[in-house]
Amino acid sequence: MIQEEEGWWYLGCKKCSKKVVKESEFVDLDDDTKGKSNGSVDQLRCTKCNEIVKGIRSIFRLQVRVQDESGTMSLSLFNDEVQSLTGRSAYQLCEKYRLKSADQQVFPKEITDLVGKRLAFKVSIDEYNQKKMLPVFTVLRLSDDVDILTALTAAVTPVKDLESQTDETVTPTNVLKSTASSPPPKISSGKRNSDSEPSSECSKTKKAMLEIKMEKNP
Repeated sequence: MIQEEEGWWYLGCKKCSKKVVKESEFVDLDDDTKGKSNGSVDQLRCTKCNEIVKGIRSIFRLQVRVQDESGTMSLSLFNDEVQSLTGRSAYQLCEKYRLKSADQQVFPKEITDLVGKRLAFKVSIDEYNQKKMLPVFTVLRLSDDVDILTALTAAVTPVKDLESQTDETVTPTNVLKSTASSPPPKISSGKRNSDSEPSSECSKTKKAMLEIKMEKNP
């Protein structure tokens, strides 16, 4: 299912792709001076570069809940991945549906049509995510190649729905570790460009997520 409360796009800095906010909404935790602005409150400031941006662009960020025979987990798909699935850029969808702000809770058909699609994901796992009760893993690559899906489906060991195991210690991370012990087939499509998404959450280890099935909200 698509986790709609997280939205599907944001305005990002052309330089680093990080989210931009209005100058009036920007908070610099390292600056002791409060209420001081060097420019108009309507100007946009990059949350990473900490400077007024000269250019912005619409960027995909879609959070989904996915499942396969091993369990369920939440994934974040960024610009390259979503664009490869929809065949449209975030800007094109915003123009088509006349969206001016990411706060407008309108989900294009091109996005909702992803529900039910069977895909294979390679995800990033870091120590921070492993410690979270409900981790969200970043997708590094994805593929809908039938041979890859078949191979990954055959490799997975079915277990109970992880969300129903409230009295057990099994987590999606543990399942990934156990099912990714042997080298998975290469997932070649949908590779993200290194400069399109935030790099501060890079993982120390990377595992391959098995074939995934997305489901609609109940």
